[in-house]
Amino acid sequence: MVKDSFVAGAYLVVSGSSIYRTTNLQSFELLVGNAAEHGYLEDQGQFARFNKITGIIESPRDKSFIWVADYNNCCIREVDLKTKITTQLAGQCQTCNVTDEKFSEALIAWPIGLISTSPKPTEVYFHENYRMLIRVLRIINNIWSVNTVYTSNVRANNILFDVEGLHMYLTTDTGLVKVHYTWSQPPEEIIRSNGGHNDGTLEQAAVFEPQNMIFLTKNLILLADTGYSVIRVINFAKNTTSSICVPQRGNIYTYTGDIDVCRIKKPTAFYMKGDSSIYVFTDDTVYLLQLTEVIGVSRDYSYRSNSELRFKYITYDTYNSKGYVVAYGYALYTTTDFKSFSPVTGNFFQSGYAKGSATDTLFGNITGILTTAHNPNAFWMADESYGCIRDVNLLTGYSGEVAGQCSVMGVVDGDIVYAVIGKPLELIEYEPDIIVFYDNTNKTIRQLEIGGNPWNIYTRHTVGVEAFGLAYDIYRKDFYVMHAGGILLVNAVQKLKVFNAIQLHSPSDMYFLNKYRILIADYGNNILHLANYQGQILSTMCSGSELNQQSSDSQISVQSCELLQPKLFLKRLDGSGLYIMADHDIYELLYESEPSGEKL
Repeated sequence: MVKDSFVAGAYLVVSGSSIYRTTNLQSFELLVGNAAEHGYLEDQGQFARFNKITGIIESPRDKSFIWVADYNNCCIREVDLKTKITTQLAGQCQTCNVTDEKFSEALIAWPIGLISTSPKPTEVYFHENYRMLIRVLRIINNIWSVNTVYTSNVRANNILFDVEGLHMYLTTDTGLVKVHYTWSQPPEEIIRSNGGHNDGTLEQAAVFEPQNMIFLTKNLILLADTGYSVIRVINFAKNTTSSICVPQRGNIYTYTGDIDVCRIKKPTAFYMKGDSSIYVFTDDTVYLLQLTEVIGVSRDYSYRSNSELRFKYITYDTYNSKGYVVAYGYALYTTTDFKSFSPVTGNFFQSGYAKGSATDTLFGNITGILTTAHNPNAFWMADESYGCIRDVNLLTGYSGEVAGQCSVMGVVDGDIVYAVIGKPLELIEYEPDIIVFYDNTNKTIRQLEIGGNPWNIYTRHTVGVEAFGLAYDIYRKDFYVMHAGGILLVNAVQKLKVFNAIQLHSPSDMYFLNKYRILIADYGNNILHLANYQGQILSTMCSGSELNQQSSDSQISVQSCELLQPKLFLKRLDGSGLYIMADHDIYELLYESEPSGEKL
């Protein structure tokens, strides 16, 4: 199943040798082909004939068309979603061979899968099972061509890129293979077995006739194990394989329920809808796999091992005067209490680059959020993974670009139309028309000037360290760069000096309680420091324990509290204290009295 870009709210579903349109997975409209009759015929709607459809993707040339891999007919075909007319696109249908050439002269044999990556959406890859090759449909010298990029030496059941587009994964009848996107390294066997079913480490794992895959996170894959009618969970971070539902062979029956007792028949494919719902497709049934305890500040520690599924940033919701905006995983949410969350845009599990409506948008690692006076209903966000500053409208969830060329990473100053950003960190409003951020690619403080025409990006100061955080002293107009071993101060006249001599372990944020007193989040040591503006540590809060599992409703003094990986401060809207964002928790630091003066 893929999204239907031509009809809003609809999906395209492949079943056998036909393609259907649906909005609810209960009623289906035949688009092209005939489920009961295989063959080859270019025609309209129900009169067109396909053999075995093994891939479908939106055309990178026109969203009103789709490209279809027709396995036994040995070609890639195109379907006009407006007219329902099919045409031969690449290869010579029913002539099975391998020749790299422009679309009309190329030859293809047994194509599997049609996939692309966010950085290069106009390159569409498939696996050639006839000679065990990876090939690509792309523009070469302004001509759409078929080009071979790699010899895999395996027969694939399906292919998929990881969330960052760095590796292609191929399922085989008895294993899982990884290929690096540079196409210069030998294939790596992730799972190598003789068939059967076995969980445990990846070295011990056995799979049988796996088909499609879906990435939930950078390190977590669901695999449709057709041979044993079970869903496999592959965890790269833990080097393990486990199962959802009971494995079955022979006399198979179905039962819906908890993942430990459910039974399904020959799962083949997945489609993720929203943050926590996955459709599981079999030959004749669609199941819903519901993920739980993912969104929210629950005391569920199952996601702590994943470095990506964490809180990334918090700020104020300017559209709702009583609310906050949270970057969590790869998505944005609004909340008023940090207990319940409403999705705005993005996909909690999936990293990538895509702009547009709330349901289409994909983000990378969000490392800064800012609201400007230019549009109080929109947020600017630093996307570290794709090297740009993006914007999101809180009312509609629509996303776009502000500065930098997303997916083109580097450092080039000048007009924002041509300027290039590397790895942006933080967004600070230095003046109404000047936004400052840190760029970890060349380790500099840069600024975005939005007052003139055109807007421009300039390098403000070279610092020379990999930064974990950037803070701004509104009283003295100084910047503070937090790095692995401490804090550097860049003052208003561009002088660089060490802010403090105490051993800090990856400090990540500073909050100015007033002109004289500063809170420092010591991420690596799991503690907070109270310092003066000269860098002297006056006291330490919390004990630096390895893991905090105390009740979320308890109030504990700063002398005996425990917290884990404090990362970011935000003043409560009612002024009674601060929120402290950590990787997997939101803490509250409540004042006994309003902080003021040097004797705080």
